[in-house]
Amino acid sequence: MSKPFIVACIPALNEENTIGYVVRRTLKYVDRVIVVDDLSMDNTALFARRAGAWVIRLKKRRRVGGVIKAGISYVKRLNPDVVVILDADGQHNPDEIPKLLNVVLEGHADWVIGSRYLHNVRNFTSHNWVGNWFFRQKKNIFLKGLGNWFFSKLVSVLARHYITDTMSGFKVLSREAFYNLDLKFDYAYCPEMAINLCLEGYRLSEVPIQSRTRLKGESKVVINVLPYGVKQLGIIFFTYLRKSIWEFSKK
Repeated sequence: MSKPFIVACIPALNEENTIGYVVRRTLKYVDRVIVVDDLSMDNTALFARRAGAWVIRLKKRRRVGGVIKAGISYVKRLNPDVVVILDADGQHNPDEIPKLLNVVLEGHADWVIGSRYLHNVRNFTSHNWVGNWFFRQKKNIFLKGLGNWFFSKLVSVLARHYITDTMSGFKVLSREAFYNLDLKFDYAYCPEMAINLCLEGYRLSEVPIQSRTRLKGESKVVINVLPYGVKQLGIIFFTYLRKSIWEFSKK
């Protein structure tokens, strides 16, 4: 069997301090790295190229969902066998890529989420549940941690698959799952992806990862927590209704 062609897609916005490190470490485990630059105002694109990435610079600023959609559209032209998605800020450790890759390459799942919480759930004990809960949130503010928990529970119900970390941006997808992705929104994409792929019947697995604090800078995804949550709810229910109508029309 020929060696699979593996491509990594990294969305980036003003991450000049970390992008070079992330690209170099990722290239140890994949054949090509595509950085999708969301009109960064710093040297993100330059440092990504110097580190060995192919850079797509968007023509207008989009949210992370739109950046991922643009990356998916481009990566499909490369005809990859497996696709890795991870963040540019260093919170995802590229050296953990093989843990996720092996699940797909060995045929155990069609796509994999790197879960920040799965390890702690497996080691959960009733006598220290308060300490476990706060440890799982790590440096997330309270509302953000609570939101991650809530959306994981909600998406688990709608997707008919228990997911501990729906909002994780660290993923690996098989060729089949990747080519059948049909994302509609330019906002945060993780719940939409989970509902789409799970209801399409693609096998999901989660692998515990060690999420790190950002090496530099601040998160650009969640600035105002409550409006973000309201928009996420709309996306989740619209996606579920769309998939439900599509399933009904096939019968």
